[in-house]
Amino acid sequence: MLRCEEISPGGAENLDYKLIKSKMGYVIDMDTPDEIVIGGPTYFVLHVKYKGRSSHAGTSPEKGISAIQVASLAISRLKLGRVGKGTTANIGIIKGGKNMNSIPEDTEIFAECRSLNDETAKELANEMTNTFQQAAEEMGASVSIERSTALNAYSIPTDSKVVQLAVKALEKNGIKPDVKAIAGGTDATHLNHMGIQTAVLGIGCRQMHSTEEYAVIDEMVATTNVLITLVEDMA
Repeated sequence: MLRCEEISPGGAENLDYKLIKSKMGYVIDMDTPDEIVIGGPTYFVLHVKYKGRSSHAGTSPEKGISAIQVASLAISRLKLGRVGKGTTANIGIIKGGKNMNSIPEDTEIFAECRSLNDETAKELANEMTNTFQQAAEEMGASVSIERSTALNAYSIPTDSKVVQLAVKALEKNGIKPDVKAIAGGTDATHLNHMGIQTAVLGIGCRQMHSTEEYAVIDEMVATTNVLITLVEDMA
């Protein structure tokens, strides 16, 4: 079993692929049993640290440089949310300041962007990086930006064996297949890049990544029957 998917792809990244002989696989991770995911995004993570200058907020605010204000300026200029088709950007964490009566010297931001198109993701990451840097220059602060690639985009042909087997298994169980690419990350990204052509199938869950997540038992049973059909057809 692969672990750490919710906080990182650590399980899939650290798997010893020399132990796997199969060149085809399935990850069970989507909402509904009809879903067959055949593509995923390039995904960048940006860790931004602003360094301003502290000062007393009441007696000498003009001597300080607010790192929170610098971060706010940058964020106000970013394209966030659904930037384009298959492309999104988000500020997930921002934290800074120590005292109510001090100009905050340090502020930290964790941001992300992703796209089903690799070049689009790179362009958006570059644009975000430039925006963070420009805000620091304008306000006299310093900035450090660590940028990492969490995922690289992949796409499986719809006529590939792994997809067609899944389509037939769903249809045999009375389910109309919904074949698509998504901007969410799954372990399938790493499996595909390691030479194991892998599609993602639904599991019967709702409200994933929230405190209201729940499972639909009938759909879990349906997914189980689809998996049984897949094994029987491959055998």
